Amino acid sequence: MTDKTKLVVKKNACKMFKEYLTDHGVKQSYVARSLGYSDAYVSRLTKTDFTLQVAIQISNLFDLPYDYFLDKKLTNS
Repeated sequence: MTDKTKLVVKKNACKMFKEYLTDHGVKQSYVARSLGYSDAYVSRLTKTDFTLQVAIQISNLFDLPYDYFLDKKLTNS
């Protein structure tokens, strides 16, 4: 068996996302327009877990390092 690294979304990513928006004066509607999401969906992202794909899209939008929302998890395969 070999160990592999898997990327996972941090458990507090939704809270971090909400704080980032507040701290930087970014409106959820901007994120929605920029990523092609509805305002309601972006609002939900500030309250509940989101996917790896969404974490990467948000990181790219704000030029954040991927590890802002992601952790590496060691798995056995």
